[in-house]
Amino acid sequence: MKRNWNVVRKILELVEEGKLKDYIEEKRYRDEFSINSPDDGAPNELLGHFEILVDAGILKHCEIQRDENGKFVYWDLRGIFITMQGHDLIRCHTNFRHPFNLSWSGKTCDIRRSSKTTS
Repeated sequence: MKRNWNVVRKILELVEEGKLKDYIEEKRYRDEFSINSPDDGAPNELLGHFEILVDAGILKHCEIQRDENGKFVYWDLRGIFITMQGHDLIRCHTNFRHPFNLSWSGKTCDIRRSSKTTS
């Protein structure tokens, strides 16, 4: 899976606004990010982004498990919340209106102006 900052941003917004459950139940991620779910209904790319956000200390109190083949077998997002580091990441993302490249070390955010323009 390749990290998608748009998916990360959306996850953090949904958690912060308390709208994550409806978003997942209604499978709105399919249209917004072209994320498809396998037959069991698990949105793998979305869960992969939750997994890296938990590993980075951005989100807490949720559980995501994979089996020995790397397939998602269990997820519980009911008690999820954003950590202080997560709020710092949100602030980094929202404070800059110009195109930028963002790298996150888990403690600090490195922002560099991008030469690319966005429409």
